[in-house]
Amino acid sequence: MKAFAMLIAGVAAVLTLTSVSSPARAGLPILYNWGEDFFECGEVPEPYGEIPELSGGKAGYACDVFGLFWAYIAWWDCQPGVLVGDSLYTDPELVSAVQSKYKQADMKLGLWQGYGRWLFALVIVVLIIIGIASKTRTPAQEPITVEPAAPPKLDE
Repeated sequence: MKAFAMLIAGVAAVLTLTSVSSPARAGLPILYNWGEDFFECGEVPEPYGEIPELSGGKAGYACDVFGLFWAYIAWWDCQPGVLVGDSLYTDPELVSAVQSKYKQADMKLGLWQGYGRWLFALVIVVLIIIGIASKTRTPAQEPITVEPAAPPKLDE
């Protein structure tokens, strides 16, 4: 999965950097995000929820992410922990407690963050189909006009 995510990120980066060859051809800018994000799973597991410095924290996974227009295309290298404010706690005992209570499938991704990539895939497939259809379509032919035949001459 990590290799696939890196491939997607690389292709997107190349397309982003090479998509505009001159200012006259500048089009829609591609917004991408890259880095780390924390995905909440739930409350801090017991007995760690009673520790004062972890109060108000959320258990979950910190993952490396790549996204386009704020929709995550790929996420990888997810590490369990507890987020309190801007601080991520990853003590080994706490990590094992979070892993035993929550799986990566429990991560709460927003609707756009989690499923926006499928909308992008749909748009790409539709654009490919339109491109193929426009290449294979035959040009419209002019209508054939037929002159009416002269009535047959009857020999009298």
